[in-house]
Amino acid sequence: GLQLYRNLQQSEGDWTLRIPATETKTHQSLTLPFPHVLVPALERYLGLYRPLLMAMQGPRDKSHPGRPAVADLWVSRCGTAMTEGALQKLLRRHTHARFGHTVNCHLFRDCVASSMADDDPVNIRIAADLLGHRSLQTTQRSYITANQRVALRRIANIIREQRRAARRRAGCGPGEAP
Repeated sequence: GLQLYRNLQQSEGDWTLRIPATETKTHQSLTLPFPHVLVPALERYLGLYRPLLMAMQGPRDKSHPGRPAVADLWVSRCGTAMTEGALQKLLRRHTHARFGHTVNCHLFRDCVASSMADDDPVNIRIAADLLGHRSLQTTQRSYITANQRVALRRIANIIREQRRAARRRAGCGPGEAP
């Protein structure tokens, strides 16, 4: 349901995502800077691909004419606005092709929180805001698996080092069992 100029706005080269309170889970408005790393892809889509898609004519299924895209950010290859169901189907198809399994929208939410906890723990509050949680505790309890991954890596490293030390004590080479 994102729309250009209503939800996605550009000012002085920076893009901002604005979602009104009526469209959020917590009924609080959300204003976030669009990630700088994604701006080139967004601008390529808006400048090249979206106009081409907008020029496409007619639905593939005449019994479901679709609604004109007009200001909708995401446009189908028929030139109509992408529905939520169509976006989910596209996400499933592309993630399965890329990763060998389907990644649904909810798993992306989990990945956002976990990635932020791993990569930018100082700003983890942004994940709670982005996910529409009123408190950071909800984000931590429901989504963040980063601490588990860090702990598992530490355990794996300890086991690896203990195995190496055991091989050295036994006089074995790197690939040989003690």
